[in-house]
Amino acid sequence: MQYANLATVAGTTTYGGPGSKYKSINEDSFFFGISVNKSLVTGVVDGAGGSSFGYLAGKLANDALATKLFEGKNVLAAFAAADEYVILNGKGGYATGVAVEVDEHLLVQMAAKGDTRAMTIREGQPLKEGTTVIQSEVARKIELGELPPHAIHTAKGRNIIYSIIGNHNMPISTNVFQGETQDVIVLASDGLWDVVSDFEILKMAQNYQGSALQRALYELAYERNNSTDEFAIQFAANEIHVIKPLFVHPTKCHG
Repeated sequence: MQYANLATVAGTTTYGGPGSKYKSINEDSFFFGISVNKSLVTGVVDGAGGSSFGYLAGKLANDALATKLFEGKNVLAAFAAADEYVILNGKGGYATGVAVEVDEHLLVQMAAKGDTRAMTIREGQPLKEGTTVIQSEVARKIELGELPPHAIHTAKGRNIIYSIIGNHNMPISTNVFQGETQDVIVLASDGLWDVVSDFEILKMAQNYQGSALQRALYELAYERNNSTDEFAIQFAANEIHVIKPLFVHPTKCHG
């Protein structure tokens, strides 16, 4: 959907397909629209699958983030409200999420908690100031130099996160930068980041734009998340890593 001169927004979400552990329950959600400040606001939320009420927490977090951003609150205030709403009503569940605001002058503010993330592409390269941090234990070890960069896709325990929506005391990744008209911002849950590398996303962005790029990324992530065989992730121009599927598919019985 085109929003005046601010941006084109395209999005899709699914429970994950036949290889998913969620059995048709989709804990992911997204929102977008124009705030009272005439800014474009958008976000992605993922109910944390390891919590007993992940779906509920994801819905509550989405509602709180969207409501506050549409009311004109900034991204930090919106996350504070989402934390509180999930704490009070989430029955012990929690979520991860990322939210972005783009004002009339293309000033971009973004914030994220957990392994739901935003990455900005400018002139074919990732823009560091427009990319939020993946708040997982593996990502932290990579940043400290304790693991190689490709471990974000291959290391055991890469799904262990150290920040959530539903706790005021956990860190939040924030970015503010001046956007440009040709910037591309990819927002996604770990359903994308776990199985598609930044390098692959950059390559796709060279060949696709707008909804076509969104569809290409969705289809690749869907295929890999539902793979029963090992698959290759290209991490750099001359670096490919083969990884096993994240989940074991149940055997189909025929009577």
